[in-house]
Parts: sequence; structure tokens; C-alpha cells
Amino acid sequence: MADVEFEPPMIIDMHAHLHEPGTTKWAEVQRIDRTVLLSGPDSNEEVLEFCRKSGGRFIPYCRVRVDDVPEACDRLREFAGTGFRGVKFQPMTERFLPHEDRMYPVWETIQELGLPITSHAGAVHFGNHCINWADPSGWSQVAWDFPELTIVIAHMGGNYHYEALAAAEACPNVYLDTAFLQHFCSRMLPRVEPAELVLRAIRYAGAGKIVFASEGMTPDFIWNCNDIQAEERKRIFWKNALEILGEPEV
Repeated sequence: MADVEFEPPMIIDMHAHLHEPGTTKWAEVQRIDRTVLLSGPDSNEEVLEFCRKSGGRFIPYCRVRVDDVPEACDRLREFAGTGFRGVKFQPMTERFLPHEDRMYPVWETIQELGLPITSHAGAVHFGNHCINWADPSGWSQVAWDFPELTIVIAHMGGNYHYEALAAAEACPNVYLDTAFLQHFCSRMLPRVEPAELVLRAIRYAGAGKIVFASEGMTPDFIWNCNDIQAEERKRIFWKNALEILGEPEV
């Protein structure tokens, strides 16, 4: 890594999944201090138990099925009471667009509970994913209608990076994470590098709107980019994450 001083050194990974022993090993090798673990709809209890045993090193986000909205709202209230710190959504498997009227009770509930959202964005080729639900544009409408709701668009929008960047630029409560960027960048024409997307986001939305997230991305791609300033790195690596999680600044 580049010779950059942090006071104190900290990296928070805002987007990872539980695949033990790899999850813990990855954090150790990459010198990641804390990690947000995003649950699947059937792994909430497993993720919560793992995080409880970690002494605060791992932070649990729950997942709910939204085909039954009233039940989803009840489950969210239940999960918030058991220690989950945020909520993950995967529109391509859950078959929704954020600004659909039917989803508004879900957003109202999450805003009331004070939990942040991380939502997948970008077309991927897994068999159970319908890519017509991959567009994150609708989060802009949700952000304006629920101004106290914190929304993190995963993968910097993926192949919808322009739309995600525009939402982050326009909406005070919309952020972008850097997870899995190599997947999307390798498929773009013309080819771009992950650091280029981060630099573009810094230029237009500001470093205060970007959070480091791994899912295969190492911290080095930010740390070694000489065009990202030291204060911007601090924002991306931990300060923005602490704000999203509602924790005091280190």
C-alpha cells in the first residue's frame, strides 16, 4: 500500500457476506477493522449469531422478503429489536423497483426504525436474477420522499453508474459503495478501472458520499491511487461508514 498516514488507521468494509472461514480471514489479510455482513433472506439468524460472537468486529444487516409488505414491516421491527443495524435489498431476486407505491410502507418503517439500507444495483448474470430490476434510478425518488432514510447504492450502481452517481450527487441521503467493482468494470466498453469510478464520484458527488466495500475489492485500489487525497481516503475508508451506522467519529 502507498505510504499514507491515518490517525488512527481504520478500514470499515460496508458490504460483505458470510462465508466462513473466508470472511474472517479476508478481514485479517486486508487489515479491515470492521465489516458489515449482509444477510440473505434465509440466513438472518446465522449472520446475527456470528456478529454477536465477534465483539463488534462484524455488523449485521438483515434481509426480508417483500412479496408480503405488511409481514415485511413486522419482520423489520422484530429484527431491529434483536440487534440488526441495517437492511439489505436485492431487487433482482425480490422483483421490485424502489419507487413502486407498494414498497412505501417498507421505506416508512425503516426510516422510523432509523436503519440504513444497502441495495444491490447493476446487472449480473446469476441464474435467479432478472436484470430488468437492476436499475437503481428509483432510489432518487425514495430519497426525496424519505429524507431521513439513509440509502447506500451498492457497486456504485454497476452498469448504471451514471444513474447512481446522479442520485448521490442530488440527494443528501444517498451513498455509493465500491463492492465488486472489478466485475462491472471488466465488462464495460470502453474499459474503466475501479479507481476511475471512485475519482469520478469524488469529483461530482464528493468523497463524503462514497464508502469502501469489498466483495472481492481490496483496499489497495483506493489506497494506491495517488489522485485520491488523504482526507478523501479517510472519508471513504471509515468516516462515512461511521456516519451511516450512527456511531461517533473516531
